[in-house]
Amino acid sequence: MRSRLAKNRLVLASVVLYFLSLIITKFDVDFNYRWIDLGIYILSIGIIVFEYLKKTVDFKKIINLPRKEKISFTIISLVAIFISLLFIKIYPFVSVGDGVRDAGLDGFNIYNGTIKNFFGYDVHYGSHGNIIPLLVSFFYPIFGSSVLTYRIPSAIIFCLDAIFLYILLRLLTKRSAAFLGSLVYILFPLHIFMARIELVLIFNSFWTSVMFLGLYFWLKRRRTIDYIFLGTVLGITTTFHTSVRVVAILILIIVFLIEIKNKFNKNIFNIILLGVFGLVGFGPMLIYSNSETFFQNNRSVLINKNPCIMNYAPPINKLETIKNNYKKSLMVWFYEGTTSRYPEHKPILPPFLALFFVIGIGYAFFILKKPFYNILILLVFLLPFTNSAMTDWVNADHRLAPLLPIAAIFIALGFSYITKQIHNKIGKILLLVIVLLYLVVQNYKFFTLLPANYGYNIKDYLSMHIIYFIKINDDYLNSKNLCLYVSNQNKENLNLMHYNEQYEFFLPNNSIKIKSSKNINEDEAYILKGNCENYENESKMGMGKFVINCSSEMNFYCPQNYEGEIKIYYQ
Repeated sequence: MRSRLAKNRLVLASVVLYFLSLIITKFDVDFNYRWIDLGIYILSIGIIVFEYLKKTVDFKKIINLPRKEKISFTIISLVAIFISLLFIKIYPFVSVGDGVRDAGLDGFNIYNGTIKNFFGYDVHYGSHGNIIPLLVSFFYPIFGSSVLTYRIPSAIIFCLDAIFLYILLRLLTKRSAAFLGSLVYILFPLHIFMARIELVLIFNSFWTSVMFLGLYFWLKRRRTIDYIFLGTVLGITTTFHTSVRVVAILILIIVFLIEIKNKFNKNIFNIILLGVFGLVGFGPMLIYSNSETFFQNNRSVLINKNPCIMNYAPPINKLETIKNNYKKSLMVWFYEGTTSRYPEHKPILPPFLALFFVIGIGYAFFILKKPFYNILILLVFLLPFTNSAMTDWVNADHRLAPLLPIAAIFIALGFSYITKQIHNKIGKILLLVIVLLYLVVQNYKFFTLLPANYGYNIKDYLSMHIIYFIKINDDYLNSKNLCLYVSNQNKENLNLMHYNEQYEFFLPNNSIKIKSSKNINEDEAYILKGNCENYENESKMGMGKFVINCSSEMNFYCPQNYEGEIKIYYQ
């Protein structure tokens, strides 16, 4: 053991740094040394990544890759960048949801020092670590109180996710299949939506792709550094959202089962390293963790004593409830619609892509017969159980995000198998063109039919237009106190948590008091500088009027099928 450690002094240094960060986190109760603590943690992780890349990646070979390989990689990267940035500021226009809070507002609070604990769980649901808003905080000085503050980091992660998956697919299959599988992944409407709305969610698919890469190399080589790297990746992943944390735990269990089957005692040292570096990756969050928070027991039907199932009555027989939920959860691949974030509640796979997916699973299981594919097939059936059937929200898409990389992999394998059965080159090209056209049409519909805005109404849009009006008018932006008069219904809406968070993030320096009047319509609002005055019977004469015309066929700024106007009156 000593000789092995002597050969990996940098790796040993990583462990030492990890324990140092634990000590600082434990005793720095006022978080005075939080930036030093963060730097030590990053350095401990950086050492492992450096060592792994040095021993794994042949950079000369990459530089000398064939021209066709470079072109495919470049196209995938450019498409990912283009899709991630297309209409990024204005679509989806309505910024309602956890993304404004979990990334934007919490990122701002880390930037201004309100949130000092970098290694704790989010204060709202406890479902993920503060590492996510911490990343956003570095973008706040650049973009300020703008959607770009949390959407640009999401776009970056989306692009890296696509690149990592392409690399994995290229290791698994031929170039054309890897190319197509990556495009499918990039152009999944749900995937694009997550990259626009919530940084928390795009990390779910990103870390799944990274874990699969680490797992692939571990299965292929089984070197000491592969155990170290895989353990670290699994550990880092568990600091993110619970849904991807479950994937990391399942992979860890599967790895241990494989080791037990392959003479556990022979690799005991490497297995210990896997666990140790799992802790290194998890970092100082260990100090703030307990089983209830880590496993999100309050979201589990089985563990929670009084679960509240979305759209269901509280279960009397938990096992029967889970059984019924699992039927719906498993069918989310093809038949049952997703729920939660994405307003277009459809199955993960449309029929056309589902065909490739099923063929890909059959090809992997009956013909290829490789451990990596068997693990993915197992996850096809396990994740709908752990991330949906056992939770308090069946088929919630934000918890099913780890399924997207799996879907893309098997679709690529299905395409690979079908093209092998086509012996005519023209037939292969024709199939590729048909699939590409399908993807283009699917993407075109996402940006023209605006499914991401289904369900939002005039109240939602009015709220965002009020915010944007204030932001582009310095007189109002620089006024500490503002008075907002709206309809009775809009006042009730604006007092909801998500809308309060919008105003906290986008207008952090303004104190806004909301009043209502029965004389005001739902599509209009009045903005006054200073303290509120009685508005009853107030005349509109003498006030400026800012109008948003909604008559355009494709309008990011208005509710769907709404052809009226949104009016903001101001002093």
